[in-house]
Amino acid sequence: MRMMKWIVVVCLLAATSGLAQTPEKIDLKDVTVTFTNISGDVYTNVSLAHGDLDGITYFDDGGGGFISYTNLSPDLLTQWGIPADRIETARQRALAKAAQDRDFWAARNAQAAALQAQYAQQLAAQQAADAAAAAAAAKNGNQGTNSPSGKKKHKSTPPANQ
Repeated sequence: MRMMKWIVVVCLLAATSGLAQTPEKIDLKDVTVTFTNISGDVYTNVSLAHGDLDGITYFDDGGGGFISYTNLSPDLLTQWGIPADRIETARQRALAKAAQDRDFWAARNAQAAALQAQYAQQLAAQQAADAAAAAAAAKNGNQGTNSPSGKKKHKSTPPANQ
């Protein structure tokens, strides 16, 4: 009876820890294939490297790339030994990433707008202070000045005996 409990505990731990699930990364052993995605794009003589939770990494004469499971048919995935449920996993992960990106950019744009409003407020306060200083200077009798210091410039006249 005690041994049976241990077996049940080990099985439960394996199931909850992911040991009983398909591994995240699937090695495709550089198999060379030609296939068509669901959009009708043909990939010719590509070497499949591996699959992860989102899609397939491949190499070809031009370098290589990545194709999402959402762009591949379930039958093709099954042929390659990849569980077809990876399509839904990839779709959910893409939706979560899109929501995360949307939230990030919304927060960044809100922060930029707040900084812009703060700058505009500071600029308006500085302009009001400058206008108040100019009004005070005018009130104190520095009207008619043509220098920034508020002092009148006098024309120098040459001596009369020259």
